[in-house]
Amino acid sequence: MAFRRRNDKWGTLTYVSDGCKDLTGYTASELLNSQTISYFSLIHPDDRKMVRDAVAYRLSRNSNYQISYRILSAHDGLRWVRESGSSARA
Repeated sequence: MAFRRRNDKWGTLTYVSDGCKDLTGYTASELLNSQTISYFSLIHPDDRKMVRDAVAYRLSRNSNYQISYRILSAHDGLRWVRESGSSARA
């Protein structure tokens, strides 16, 4: 799944690929702009702070990042994901 996310408290997705349905159980239209659920709401509650802190730290230094964490899929529960990213420049 490819996506572009705002660095806000919801992890608002401004772009998400069709692969999101297989991974999360939600369609792109449900995830875009937090229409049905926000991206950070998918992250396991025990991992949310770690994800927010790790990503914010790397982005504040204009660094790429890779992080692994758990999400709660709509259909089959817990899944591990690996996220790679960098700060997008307008």
